[in-house]
Amino acid sequence: MTIRKVILYSLLISIALCALFTIPSIIDNDLFMLLLIPCVLPVWGIGIFIGVIICAIIQKKHAEPWFYITGQVIAFGSVLIFLYQMYLTQTHQLQFKNIEHNHFLLGLNRELLTDSAFINPEYIKTAFIKLEAEFEDPNSFHLTSFFSTERDTALSTYIETVHTVYFAYNTNENKRLFSKVSVLENKALMEIFNGDALHHGEFKLLKAKHEQRSIEQTNEFIKVLKELPDSTKQQLRESLEGN
Repeated sequence: MTIRKVILYSLLISIALCALFTIPSIIDNDLFMLLLIPCVLPVWGIGIFIGVIICAIIQKKHAEPWFYITGQVIAFGSVLIFLYQMYLTQTHQLQFKNIEHNHFLLGLNRELLTDSAFINPEYIKTAFIKLEAEFEDPNSFHLTSFFSTERDTALSTYIETVHTVYFAYNTNENKRLFSKVSVLENKALMEIFNGDALHHGEFKLLKAKHEQRSIEQTNEFIKVLKELPDSTKQQLRESLEGN
């Protein structure tokens, strides 16, 4: 087979395979997939370029058609591997993206953390495990924020603290919801599940108080930093840069 035939047949075969691949999408009226056909041309051109390079390196006239075939295999094989990796990445995100985000936000994946500030109290973890178990698909909700309150309660012989954790999250249906979980002696009780985060009075009030308290703490922290001596500020900077 001559080089000209190899080049021509490789182009025709690539276009034909791409057209066959897009037929199911065309049947479903997804004409966007037709754009894949013109994309064959630059890949085919890269394959020819690779073939030329191989021919220049290995100067054997009788094997040149096979060098051009090798160039096409390398070019289209690389594209297929890239598309397959993209497919695996998208599939992984569809199945685990929210789960990984939620666990990272709560500091559950400690091997991924370098800042101890992300490590939350054990009752936060207990409350979240309870919340996650309520969903048939743990990947179906995207945690946006959480905060907790606490109160003391008298048991038979001692006083124990009840921690109430509020989780705000969005669902895959773009609903803004919240759940309320109480934790006593490391046992979680679901009090409110999938409440309306936009209109529930208790949640809105407590969230506003929590945000106000966070702002006040931040402002107080900034005030303390401003009052520190310059030498201490420099030591803090060096410590942060070192971490």
